Amino acid sequence: FGGYDRYVAQRLAARIHVGEALASVGRRAVAVLPSGQHRSPMRRMKRFLNFSLTSPATRYAEILAPFTNEEKEQLYSDEMKEAIGGFDAYDLLTGVFSDSGATDPADAAMDVDVQTYLPGDLLVKMDIATMANSLEARSPLLDHKVMEFAASLPADMKIRGRTSKWLLKQAGRGWIPDAVLDRPKMGFGVPVAAWLRNELRDLTHDALTDDTARTRPYFEPATVDRLLEEHEAGADHGAKLWTLLCFELWQRAFVDHLAVPPVWEP
Repeated sequence: FGGYDRYVAQRLAARIHVGEALASVGRRAVAVLPSGQHRSPMRRMKRFLNFSLTSPATRYAEILAPFTNEEKEQLYSDEMKEAIGGFDAYDLLTGVFSDSGATDPADAAMDVDVQTYLPGDLLVKMDIATMANSLEARSPLLDHKVMEFAASLPADMKIRGRTSKWLLKQAGRGWIPDAVLDRPKMGFGVPVAAWLRNELRDLTHDALTDDTARTRPYFEPATVDRLLEEHEAGADHGAKLWTLLCFELWQRAFVDHLAVPPVWEP
């Protein structure tokens, strides 16, 4: 029913039409703006401006990716770049987006989410959490008849201006208090940025800068150090550092003990 901010952003950004030459200049100008804290007005404005200057499929990939392609150019070592070759991780999503039969970019984003994010992320986490506590979870809104009905609706019935889940909220009027229906969206995000400055600071610094991490051929140490320093100084690199931390801990848990190193096959 169009609940995520990225759906609203897709519809708003689609109203701005600029040529590729102007868009290229605009993207470089937006890149030098300060990012601000997570969900701050400046951060939201910067992301929206960048959205407006890219294609709908690329917008979708960029909002989900912790690192842009430009940032990965700085992060990856020469050996990593050579191993990856011309592979672009964005293609994993932009291809699905482009194949969608939806004509509205917000509907296309919902289509991709249903095919990728829902079964590959959200439902997996729900199953892990519930089964660990001997529970079997069910999601009423995922009933196939409800899903088919929602998919048949035009985007205007789901998103009105900056209001998401418009039809669902209208259906709930009189049944659910307005204070609940009209409050800002409350997601399930965790304070990763704060954790990495406090409880997880030492773990993160040690894991990403010790000799074990520095002998790996994947990332440029100077870029990792810069991300750590800027985050400590107030920039929000939470998603980037969390990704690097999880990758490093995964390496130690599942790869380092292998007798034969894995073959790189991007």
